[in-house]
Amino acid sequence: MYVNRIKLINFRNYQHVEVGFLNQINLLYGDNAQGKTNIIEAICLSSLGKSQRIARDSEMILFGSENYFVEIDLIKNNRSYKIEIGVTNKKEKRIKISGREIKKVGELLGKLIIVLFSPDELKIIKESPYYRRRFLDILICQLSASYLLNLQKYYRIAAQRNNLLKQIKKKRELVETLDIWDREFSQTAVLILKKRKEYIDKIKEKAEKIHLKLTEEKENLQIFYKSTFKGISASVDESIEEFMISLKHMRDADIEKGFTHIGPHRDDIIIKINGKDATKYGSQGQQRTVVLSLKLAELEVIREEIGEYPVLLLDDVFSELDAKRRRFLIDYIKGVQVFITSTEKLEDRYFIDNISYYRINDGRIEN
Repeated sequence: MYVNRIKLINFRNYQHVEVGFLNQINLLYGDNAQGKTNIIEAICLSSLGKSQRIARDSEMILFGSENYFVEIDLIKNNRSYKIEIGVTNKKEKRIKISGREIKKVGELLGKLIIVLFSPDELKIIKESPYYRRRFLDILICQLSASYLLNLQKYYRIAAQRNNLLKQIKKKRELVETLDIWDREFSQTAVLILKKRKEYIDKIKEKAEKIHLKLTEEKENLQIFYKSTFKGISASVDESIEEFMISLKHMRDADIEKGFTHIGPHRDDIIIKINGKDATKYGSQGQQRTVVLSLKLAELEVIREEIGEYPVLLLDDVFSELDAKRRRFLIDYIKGVQVFITSTEKLEDRYFIDNISYYRINDGRIEN
């Protein structure tokens, strides 16, 4: 899988640019604030339907313009696809895949599959469980359309259930209506938990081996999925019944606080190095190494699932890695299309395979 052309119109600081890329390492270099990360953002937008910067669409429009347009040509499984994303003058987002307009962003997921490694990804280790759940959810959503639908349904039901809990606190007679919501909530929760468990096991197996090599067998990485629900079993139906029982046990507490205490929205991924919590006790270098291990494991999981590597985006990470980890990363990414941003034109001697250079200067791309 690889991107072979990108066209940008009024996107960030690009007025109009069109450039081709090769299925190899593509280095985007130049001074800060010239537009390197904007190329990464355009690829993320074409993959996930949204920016990795969590920006509003209006923030991606070139200053003084009223709309933007992003077009990417993609080769996947030896077939050509065209992804077009634009925001109209009325701030309406329109997405097309090979000329067919889609109505939901979810239809885009899985077409251009990416793995992003940037300094912001350190939030997976440094910050709240939300970022660890998000890491896992983005991976699974790119590989499973049904998972995305279940996730959307789950959060919709969770919001409705929480709203009902607040009403019940004022009008206790409404408590009988909880049973209907609890069954739907339990059904979607169990499906999500089973899928997360499946993929965390795949990530765990690969990341722990990669981490051991990265640290020259000095540090053992341990990854666990920590769920607020302990009753997942082989049977989906049995798990649903167990989940409903757990909800009933927590019902009084839920009503008192006005929110649901158990479910995938409250879960976490525990990451340890030599038995110690990496989020609390890991050094900066150790935390970077963990994220690198997770991202390389993600690459391998995707390759096993779809039969080819996704597109790898390395946004300003070489300055974050020491020479040993940089070398390990370079050695690992053979056969992967990679986009690297850097303030320096890294020398060829750093790379095993061919490399294409693209100088980014004030919204212009030179190669």
